Amino acid sequence: MIHMLSVFRGFANENPCQHIREFEDICGTMKYNQMTEESLKLKLFHFSLKEKAKTWLLSLQSGSISTWEELAEAYYRKFYSKQKTATMRQALNTFHQLQGEMLFIYFERFKDLLLEHPHHGFEKICLIQILYEGLDYSNKTMIESLYNGTFISKTADDAWQFFEEVAENTL
Repeated sequence: MIHMLSVFRGFANENPCQHIREFEDICGTMKYNQMTEESLKLKLFHFSLKEKAKTWLLSLQSGSISTWEELAEAYYRKFYSKQKTATMRQALNTFHQLQGEMLFIYFERFKDLLLEHPHHGFEKICLIQILYEGLDYSNKTMIESLYNGTFISKTADDAWQFFEEVAENTL
């Protein structure tokens, strides 16, 4: 199974987000002696790293990482440059619906951007605000009318689910 893992070396031309997604996909298919998926990821991750990336992992202070989330966050901080992170956050902050773009395509494009940059640091309620503010006038009006003018006051989970449903129905 270890040989199925993708390899990340820590070079600038590699995509650290794609590596994590592929690693998690493979780990999701593995089961080992009642070990939790998180424990499995923590145990196997070093096998997916080589060269600079492996050196970085081995240089971490012993005991400084205890969860998969902590490891992934440290990995992103190391291999996803601050400039790239700032550019990605700006792309999210200025995200808007293109002229003539269907709501479904707009929402899919937004989710693709989030997948590409999972360490964006925005809370879900901020993402909802970005989605809402980026809508063109007609779709913003439609969203408000479907939600009786109270869309912005909904919880982040309710608003996200609503976007999912409305976007799906605009296909």
